[in-house]
Amino acid sequence: MQFTNPLTRPDFVVFSNHACERKAQRGIRDAEIALAVRYGKRYWKQGRQLCFLGRRRIPAHIPHDLARRAEGTVVILGGNETICTVFRDRNYLRQLRRRLAHS
Repeated sequence: MQFTNPLTRPDFVVFSNHACERKAQRGIRDAEIALAVRYGKRYWKQGRQLCFLGRRRIPAHIPHDLARRAEGTVVILGGNETICTVFRDRNYLRQLRRRLAHS
């Protein structure tokens, strides 16, 4: 995936209705989602792709306030790059690794 500008909403990504609702409820901005999709660590579970944006994966050129907000953002992608849901959990990587080890 190539983004020309990681701080804008990617035009080719489709948000499901559920993802739009959750994004609004949780106050997650399009720029945070774009950062997670571009720079986040990717995992595959149950046919879905998970993008987790940890602190170490955020590039230095990203503004500090956006980097703080985006840390811990998780984007779950379904087929055809459709965003199924988004949420924030800074400890999610630890939980995910534990789940993947037991499956």
